[in-house]
Amino acid sequence: ISSIMLIPTDNEIALLQFKDKKFDDAKTMYETRIESGDLSVSVVMPLSQLYLQYGDVNKAVELMERFIKSHPKNIDALLRLGKLYQYAQRPYDHLRVLETVVELQPTEERLMDLSKIYNFIGRYKKQIETLRSIIEQYPNNEKAYLDLANLQASQGLIEDAIKTQDLYIKKHPGRVTVDTVMLSLSLKLNDGQFKIAEKLANDWLKSNKNDYKAALKFGGLFQSKRKPKITLDMIKPFEEIAKGK
Repeated sequence: ISSIMLIPTDNEIALLQFKDKKFDDAKTMYETRIESGDLSVSVVMPLSQLYLQYGDVNKAVELMERFIKSHPKNIDALLRLGKLYQYAQRPYDHLRVLETVVELQPTEERLMDLSKIYNFIGRYKKQIETLRSIIEQYPNNEKAYLDLANLQASQGLIEDAIKTQDLYIKKHPGRVTVDTVMLSLSLKLNDGQFKIAEKLANDWLKSNKNDYKAALKFGGLFQSKRKPKITLDMIKPFEEIAKGK
């Protein structure tokens, strides 16, 4: 019995050949296992990699699709299939797989990837839904707030965009950046909220007394709305600092 246990299986031999870069022999052995009905991870994964080694993306895709039919909730396999769809330049199939992965096992990174794909193919309503989910589940994700506000503004949802920015500033006052304030100012000025915008800008500048570049940026926004007095009042306290630079 002990001597039998020392005899390597076909899968082990194929794996050794794979590691030794004897790709033809390994490929033949793995394909034989597939033909015999063996769709186990230890066969499918290395064989799909071998197909890539030979530049046959379509065969790798077909193999992974067969595997996932029997293992529809295998996250590693789904992620691998998604990557193969990318290689095969099949963005909508890649999206479908990523949606499945996010439904089964959402993470911040995967949700952000999903948002990017929705943006790329112009599914802005789905992107807005995804970004809202990110903000609810990962409230420290500053980029999600900025992306959502920008997207809402581009879709004409100005009030929603303002609410998104106000929510971020309220929840994370210590993480507010110049870019955050610039976007909020732009939205409020476009909505005619001049007094609120002026207060927001001045509050930021009072807390960042040496940031004359921010004062110039903020002033430029008010100037574009033909508010020269507000612009001058905002920049004047920073004139000496700017000269020293």
